[in-house]
Amino acid sequence: KIKKTGKKINVWTIDDTTKFKQLKELGIDGFITDYPNIIR
Repeated sequence: KIKKTGKKINVWTIDDTTKFKQLKELGIDGFITDYPNIIR
């Protein structure tokens, strides 16, 4: 519903690559992580 309003969705403290991939597939716009070199 939020995406339909044109707003961006960001999540933070995503340090697990599996969770990152799941959230990326859901259309999350931005990620905050302690390990940016492994989350791509």
